[in-house]
Amino acid sequence: MNEAKAFLEMVRKKRDRVRRMEEALAEHTARAESVTGLALTERVQTSNQATIDATLAAIEEEKQRLEEARKELVDMTEKAKQMINLIREDEIGWEILWSRYVFGDSWAAIAGRMKYSSRTCQRYAYEGILKINQKLSHHVTSCRMKM
Repeated sequence: MNEAKAFLEMVRKKRDRVRRMEEALAEHTARAESVTGLALTERVQTSNQATIDATLAAIEEEKQRLEEARKELVDMTEKAKQMINLIREDEIGWEILWSRYVFGDSWAAIAGRMKYSSRTCQRYAYEGILKINQKLSHHVTSCRMKM
């Protein structure tokens, strides 16, 4: 149970981290523009040039970290999709897992859309994760037998 669930939860956490990074970058950019009165793409000669340059460099570094995190998220999300698609025949479990771990929906949002209680959605997700683990372990076992 732990392998698939742990990975899917890691994808959710990464998505949340990327969202927070995007919000922080937007906030820092807006603050820098309001303090300097300039768009960040503009260059100007002032006595505070070193401070402005340091701020621009920090924001650029933050943009690079965000881009790297986005790329990791794309890769992780693709793996999560492949994992969840292993149980495509289980329509309800598949849809709930897809909503939760690919789209990042909350249990309440999933429950509202599916017309189930949150607890029922969580139960279907748990059962879906069990099925994924069974298929993954079967796949690993069959690969070992072929060797």
